[in-house]
Amino acid sequence: MNSQRKSYNNVSEKTLVDGSLRRLRSLPSIRVCCEVPVLGRSVDLAYVRDEVLITVEFKVRDWRRALLQVRAHLLAADYCYICMPERRVSNDMELALERTGVGLLFYTDEGKWPFVPVIEAKRSVETWETARSWTLEYIGENQGRASWRRKKR
Repeated sequence: MNSQRKSYNNVSEKTLVDGSLRRLRSLPSIRVCCEVPVLGRSVDLAYVRDEVLITVEFKVRDWRRALLQVRAHLLAADYCYICMPERRVSNDMELALERTGVGLLFYTDEGKWPFVPVIEAKRSVETWETARSWTLEYIGENQGRASWRRKKR
């Protein structure tokens, strides 16, 4: 990692989601929502820009687990991404993302846009229009909602 860049070594998934949601909410061209239900699963964050539906699964470390989770998003979204703190991208990771069409974003807390594209997602060929419509409807009704899972105290 470039020493000029901020380190996110001890950051939580919640911090990444909250920071992304806060900034995306401030952009008038974006409709965004957290914890969006998709076919019995929950998408960390989904947003719509120019009627294109994009889902983002956040992980601090385990990209393989994120990839398994994102596979279900491909049925409802136009484009699917995994977002992580900046890290080295291994050959295995790059090949797995390319093979599935899932993109990779690095989180940044600089500027208005919270993501740095690393690997562009391919448009999903698995999208089921009914699931996509349900997801768009949910985002429209719950725009800006931040319902992150909270630990009970």
